[in-house]
Amino acid sequence: MDEHLISKICVLYDLGEPTSEVRAVKGGLIHKMWRLQTTKGEYAIKELNLRIQDLDSNISSENSIQKAQELTESIAQAFLERGVPAVTALKAGSEYVSKIADTLLIVFEWVEGTSLSVQAASKEQAFLIGKTLAKIHEVNLAIPGLDTNTLTLFSNEHWEVLFGKFLDKFPESASWLSKELVLDWNQKAKDIIRNLQGHMVISHGDIDQKNVIWKDAEHPFIIDWESAGQVNPGLELMDAALNWGGLVSGEVDENSVKALLDGYKSEGAEILESGNELLSACIIKWLPWLEFNMQRAVDSAKDYEEQKLGFFQTQNTLRNLDLITKNFNTWADFLG
Repeated sequence: MDEHLISKICVLYDLGEPTSEVRAVKGGLIHKMWRLQTTKGEYAIKELNLRIQDLDSNISSENSIQKAQELTESIAQAFLERGVPAVTALKAGSEYVSKIADTLLIVFEWVEGTSLSVQAASKEQAFLIGKTLAKIHEVNLAIPGLDTNTLTLFSNEHWEVLFGKFLDKFPESASWLSKELVLDWNQKAKDIIRNLQGHMVISHGDIDQKNVIWKDAEHPFIIDWESAGQVNPGLELMDAALNWGGLVSGEVDENSVKALLDGYKSEGAEILESGNELLSACIIKWLPWLEFNMQRAVDSAKDYEEQKLGFFQTQNTLRNLDLITKNFNTWADFLG
């Protein structure tokens, strides 16, 4: 991020004068994050990737990206006011999102703490996340006119073409590409999603390790509310349990999965759907992320680092789908 842009950000958000060079923050899978120290404090700057519209069927343009981000930041603020430990953005005037030159960005006060790796969390921390998620669902926040956070679905024909492009560019992927697995779940997706839409609440939408900062072992703070919207609470719960159980690492600790579910139930929260239904929906939830990364990997206009990240995330996502499928019956029973 260049000095001219930083100067404009500091003026727009009244951040004071920079006291050191802005530093890139590692870990973002979609957007770029920067850490800025000024005479008034420390700040996190999120530089939005305009391709997030590929992950959300409700976003179709740069303008709608800005509107969507404004809405999700207002949701975070509403949860904070109701006692949820949400980290919320700063405003420049009346808006959370600013456009400077060709860049959309959001600014936060820097929160000192740690985020856990994708390995399984301890049972104690998983339990706390379950309790926090139950409290978010209990709020039952009402925002008139808010769209349902539906998953983007693609035709099997679209997947066939994309798998062909990916295999052409990366022939070494033939041993793990798993096209048949994706096509099978894609075929089931519409009915499963339709069944879940009868029970929806407004929630975070993506509570995993990278989106929680721990000030200490007992105080999690929820960041990155950009996926906030109407979600099925059981799906969000099951998805969170698998993630905090270590799914993304490729090795799941079932004790951590059960601990998160126990934390949720300890708040008296009710789960209406079956484990089979929710675990199926978890698989389907990964499909838009898979499509996004396959496109990123084969897009010749992307720089090498973007393509490499797309390839890596494609490989990991297919591994996750395979892992859930192989353990489907056992994990579905955890909600029993």
